[in-house]
Amino acid sequence: MKITLVVLFLAMAVLSGGCALLRESEASSKEKMLVAAGFQIRPADTPQKQAALSALTPYKIQMRTKANAVHYTYADPKQNRLYIGGAKEYAAYQKLSLQQEIAEEQEMASMDWDMWGPWVW
Repeated sequence: MKITLVVLFLAMAVLSGGCALLRESEASSKEKMLVAAGFQIRPADTPQKQAALSALTPYKIQMRTKANAVHYTYADPKQNRLYIGGAKEYAAYQKLSLQQEIAEEQEMASMDWDMWGPWVW
């Protein structure tokens, strides 16, 4: 019984680590697209900025309105920075994101699935 619990615990640890790596990879990809779309990177280099950064939802693009202008922010607490862009940059990000999604779907569609043998349903 103890061996089963140890094996189960180790499997859960490996899976949760894999999920964390996947989330980190997704965040890195999103951050690269944000920069390519023209978002500016602002470091949280003061205690006030760090406190404001920690109050934001991490790894999610959020729309904010200030002085009748729309801004989009993306908080990256691990790297201790904030990405900021306007409507133009956000539109460019959405275009890049859609292009990446289409490229991934095309890659999946072009795979040679027959190498796995006959499909059994």
